[in-house]
Formats: sequence, structure tokens, C-alpha cells
Amino acid sequence: MLAQVIALALTAQVMVAQDDAALGVVEFAVLQSDDACIVLASDWSLRRVELATGITTAFAVEHIDGYDDPVTMQVIDEERIATWASWGPFFVRDAVSLEPLHRIDLPPEDKILCVSSSGMRIATGSRDGQLTVRTAARPLEPLAIPGVSGSIDSRQGDGWLVALSPDGSRLAVVQSLRLYLLDAATAELLEELPLRDIPPGRQASLDGLTFYDAEHVLVSGTESDLDWDVSSAGVDVIELPEGKRIARLEPAGFPWPDVVVGLRCDPSIGAVSFSIDRAGFVVRFGAEDWKERWHLDYGGGWQARLRVRHTRGSDRIYVSGMYDHYARVLDAATGESLPGTAPLGFQLAGTSNNCFVVCVRERALHVFDGDTFEELYTRTELADGQSRLVRAER
Repeated sequence: MLAQVIALALTAQVMVAQDDAALGVVEFAVLQSDDACIVLASDWSLRRVELATGITTAFAVEHIDGYDDPVTMQVIDEERIATWASWGPFFVRDAVSLEPLHRIDLPPEDKILCVSSSGMRIATGSRDGQLTVRTAARPLEPLAIPGVSGSIDSRQGDGWLVALSPDGSRLAVVQSLRLYLLDAATAELLEELPLRDIPPGRQASLDGLTFYDAEHVLVSGTESDLDWDVSSAGVDVIELPEGKRIARLEPAGFPWPDVVVGLRCDPSIGAVSFSIDRAGFVVRFGAEDWKERWHLDYGGGWQARLRVRHTRGSDRIYVSGMYDHYARVLDAATGESLPGTAPLGFQLAGTSNNCFVVCVRERALHVFDGDTFEELYTRTELADGQSRLVRAER
């Protein structure tokens, strides 16, 4: 039945001659509420795609004159998405029509550092080290943090890491192994906490900061000896408001120390997952006791990052990398790879009901059946919101 629906869609979809220039798929986001995804094309246009048919149901132009930065997308909830370039502007859009619901413009020297999960507040930084929390209505007062200074061009050393709490009410800032918690509306310093004591002969580098929920902050980093010969990568779990480190999420016996990337928090299922840069390693921890649940090891020594995705409501984890044969669809509870899922492609993701799996291959969107993992069709993006669909042969 699904194949018949797609065949009918091919006749209804506006088709464009093969010699027209094709656009690449830069990014896509699978929506939680229905079987649809938002595609970001290489001309920075947005297209809402119905996955059952491949038809474009909404189109919007993201590019703003004078802004040439890459665009980032974030699914906020079932009805809204956020899109932004690093130097602005910032949009919250209707997930169905793609029309802007609100917009935040930035001063020329400010850069977006983080976005609250509600999409209603953003934290920006200027080149002279000034932090500001902004809303659609107005920018709040710049946040002056005693003893903290730095540049948005540096993530380590004199730079800082920042994160907004899920409701946008608090801003967390990490610098020089100290955690600062501020009221995002008033800039009042709520807490200043030391993150850890480094013993003699050791050093630490912090590279990631995020809220797990309202009571826990996760800080990722690497600890090593002074020559960086013996090091370990992991994530510290900080309990608020005391600032106590209650757990260290570190893969047991992991031999490839490097930077933690792809840190994902899934409070709805009580889990944290991440991978280790250039190591071909993915690990998942449970939030009940912060113990390792499973890990996926590709053998180490792989010189590219793995991408880990989980769609809210799904019982699957999607892992992909630079090459198709790194693609895996995993059971979130056990870490076991589902049969028939490799190779699928890059930027792998799936719908919350597991009906469809989506990936990017050769700059085009590929859609698969979520049960059999057989390819249904390929969608190539073209100018003005149009596309070219090719149904897979049976």
C-alpha cells in the first residue's frame, strides 16, 4: 500500500528536468508528531517533506541578505522548530507552515552560543567577552560574572562554555574549572561552584556543557598527565544546587582518549549517550544509577566523528558516520544492532513510531521502510522548493 501511495505521489509531485542543477541536503530534522521531516538545502531554504509520499508541503527561504553563515535547526516540540545562523537572526517557526512565529536579531558583534530547549531564549556572546540572554521581546541585561572574562572565539583556556536550563530560567557558565549559575532574567549570580580538584601531576580540559534536567548539569572533558600520554575522556554529572559531582560517565577500559562529542540527554527514557571523537566508540549510560548500559565499538582509530541520534518516543538509537558502513540502528535498551540496517547512509534518523528511517547519501535524501529497511525512494532537492523523486526498484 505504501508503495502505491508513493507511486501516486510521483505523478503529483512537480518534476523538473534532469539537467537542472541539484542542491545538496545540508541537514534534516525528523518531527516528533507525524511522519514528516524538515530538510535544509544547500541554498539555505527549508522544505517540509511528507515522508510517506516525498511531497513538499511547505517551503521557506532561510537566507537573509548579509548573512552567509551555515544554518542550524532544532526541533523544539511537536509544533515548532528553531533555525538560526551563528551570527543571527534567530527564528522560531511553525513546524507545519514553516512561517516565523518570532525572530531575534543580533548586534553585528554577537554570536549565538546556546538555545534553550523551549526555544524562547538564546544566550549570545560578543568578541569582547560579554554574555547576553535574549528573548523575542527584548534582550535582557548583559550578564556580568565576577572573575569571568573571555572570547566567543575560544572554547578552552580563557574562553567559556555556556548552557541554558530547559526552561531558559538559568544560565550555566564554565570557566577555569568553575561552574557559575545565573538567573537568566536578572543576571543575579545564584551559585559559584568548583567543578573538581586536579591532583598534582594531572591536568584537565573541559569541552562540553549541557543541562540533563533542572537538577543536573553534565560537563564533558579530558583528564591527563602533564604530557598528555595517559588520559581519559568522560562526562561529569553535577547535582544542583550543591554542585556536587555525583558520577563520572567514563567508558570502562576505553583505550582511545579524545574529546567527547555528540553528547545526548534523553530524560524521557532516563539515558545519556555520547561518542569519543575519532575513536569509533559510542556509549550509553542510565540516569537511574549513572552506570554504563552498553557500548558500541567499531575497533578504534577511525579518523572521523560518529553521529548519534534519538527521536523522542522511539525505542531506537541511530548511529552514522562518514561512510555508509558505519550506519547502525540500535535497540536503545540493549545496544544491539537491528538486522539489515548497514549500510544505510550518513546523518541517520528515524520517526518516533519507527515507520520510516531517513538518511543523506550523495547529497540527497533517502527514505527507508522502518520495518524492513528497504529503500522506498530518493529525493533530490532543486531550486524554488521543487524536488526530483526516484522510487526504488523492487
